[in-house]
Amino acid sequence: MSNSELKEHHKNPEVTFSEFFTQLSDKRTFQYIITGIIIILIGLSVFFFFKNRAAKKEDLAWFKTGQIINNYYEPTKSAMMFADPNQTYKYNSDVEKYKDCIINFRDVMPSLEKTAAEPVAMFYLGKSYLNIGEYKDAHETFDLLYEKYPKHFLAPMAMLNDGLTLENSKNYEDAINRFKFVNDNYPNNIASAYALYHMSFCYEALGDYDNAVSILDKISGYEDYEIKEFASERKKYLAIHKDSVLSKKPVPSEETPEETPEEEVPETPDQPENPEEPDGNN
Repeated sequence: MSNSELKEHHKNPEVTFSEFFTQLSDKRTFQYIITGIIIILIGLSVFFFFKNRAAKKEDLAWFKTGQIINNYYEPTKSAMMFADPNQTYKYNSDVEKYKDCIINFRDVMPSLEKTAAEPVAMFYLGKSYLNIGEYKDAHETFDLLYEKYPKHFLAPMAMLNDGLTLENSKNYEDAINRFKFVNDNYPNNIASAYALYHMSFCYEALGDYDNAVSILDKISGYEDYEIKEFASERKKYLAIHKDSVLSKKPVPSEETPEETPEEEVPETPDQPENPEEPDGNN
């Protein structure tokens, strides 16, 4: 302190100490502010680091998924009837193509977990299984997709395709229940119209002509979709083949095999308890 400050201190020491603590408090406040700013900057750096990392993961996931989906829609040699004979194809057949898609999807699926690309990849994986007749794997894939992403825009289409796997594997009653689920839960989705359409095929397979026809009337609300025309043509087909549909027997399920009525057999005369088997010499 200077001489003047010392004199002032002797005159009014309390004021001087008050000023001292005020200055000290101001210094601590300044330090707190600087520390808070540093912490905020570190927090923002960590936040943007993980955000950029997640964004890169999303971009990579979409890139991998997009590459495989491009292969899914790749034309194959067997599918092109009038193609240029000199044209080269990546795949000789659809089966070869879909099997390759399945292998690629299964390889990348772990890296797609918890990304926006995962449900899309799962959907096309299920479609690939369905296209080559691997119905059990297709069914499990579509069910898993719906279980993990019930609110996703592909959820109704996944359930529709799940019904198709059951229909193609001739589990008609289960397929009908799955199609009903789609119609009940997504009445305004185009998947609902196709679910009703395929329910008609299942009822036909079970020999239920009335339901096979009446279910098609519910598709009338889809004016701007070709499914309405399909339903109209199918009703004409069913009218022509009504007798054929009615002649079909319901397909018995594995759990409850169809029982055949016992025929009345006339009583036979009593025979000895251990009759001799013919020796074949007579």
